Amino acid sequence: MEYIRVCQWNLQLYAHFFHHITMDSLTTIAVQHARVAAITLHTLQAISQFVVLLDEDDDDKQKRKKSHLQQRCRWYRFVLINKDRPLFRRHLRMTYDSFLILLDKIRPHLPVPDEQMGALRGGVIIPELQLYATLRYLAGASYSDICFFCKISASSFYRVLWQTIHAINKAIEIKFPSLPEDCAILASSFESISHTGIIANCVGVVDGYLLPIVTPRKKHAKNVRSYFSGHYQKYGINIQACCDANCRFTFLGIGGPGVTKDRAAVKESGLSNLIEKLPPGYICIADCAYQPTEHLVPTFGGDLALQKDNDNFNYFASQCRIRIEMAFGLMTRKWGVLQRPLSNLLLSMKHLICCIARLHNFCIDERLKTVTGGASVDTRSSLSFTQLAYMNASAQVRI
Repeated sequence: MEYIRVCQWNLQLYAHFFHHITMDSLTTIAVQHARVAAITLHTLQAISQFVVLLDEDDDDKQKRKKSHLQQRCRWYRFVLINKDRPLFRRHLRMTYDSFLILLDKIRPHLPVPDEQMGALRGGVIIPELQLYATLRYLAGASYSDICFFCKISASSFYRVLWQTIHAINKAIEIKFPSLPEDCAILASSFESISHTGIIANCVGVVDGYLLPIVTPRKKHAKNVRSYFSGHYQKYGINIQACCDANCRFTFLGIGGPGVTKDRAAVKESGLSNLIEKLPPGYICIADCAYQPTEHLVPTFGGDLALQKDNDNFNYFASQCRIRIEMAFGLMTRKWGVLQRPLSNLLLSMKHLICCIARLHNFCIDERLKTVTGGASVDTRSSLSFTQLAYMNASAQVRI
């Protein structure tokens, strides 16, 4: 025991210089060695060398760099200089006036900026800058380019990105028709693009879209293989959508992993239930991959398409059904983030694609306002005599 006290006194000297190891830890080491054999000078030297190495490792560790204080982008100066340039509309994917209208819609749903915290980081990120960063990212820009332009950090960028995406999803509504009047307005639009108005009771066209994604991680996807589509030879998520004659989405939802067939995906997404609740007499048109029901009418495929009557129906139905293909093409072309596989978490895919669909509808609405001089095209006054008869008959049957 006397020898252990001497060792403890020596270890106190080492603990004084090498404070990273506590006295209790060194005492425990000394006692354990004393039980096996007497602690020699070589043992104490080895312990001291080990402590010195620990001290050197701590010195080699890089300390966290201080955040770089930078002034935020001067938004109003940027707009004043560039808003009259033709490229500015392509930059925002909409006119500046439409940008302001969209900003007014989402502003109540954005969190209030913290002035005190913003003062420490070059100023708050104003709503205009938040919406601009989100539109540029969805248009296909790199997050690093956006961060350099807006002068925000990467963490702040992703924070405001998802805040703005959620705000857009809350502010802009995608509505599937349920009332006879709503169905009559949509059917009137399809009647106007159908040859001689033959198809007069179609309220929407349905199809699937494979949203490309990177290979999902196993901890996020129970069955990674199920997300691989053999038809497209890439990983993705099956998206089911329905649109009107102006290529605006009336429904968009996730139908399942990429391997899911459209026939099953339309049920998983909930679109099938909405279609079956349509007023009597109104239908949706789809391709031959879907199962026919009372309100969902697919085109003919295979040998059935060779029959004359069926081929004639396919011709007239395709005039309406092509609108959903056009809607997917317009959305993918305008919002470039869809032109590459998405690397976001699977749980966030739904919010992202729904945000893009809502922006797609908003841009079409703004374009239609420009064409019609600000007047709404979805009004009862625009209905033909045929549509009024359909609407009244459907309402009477439903009652």
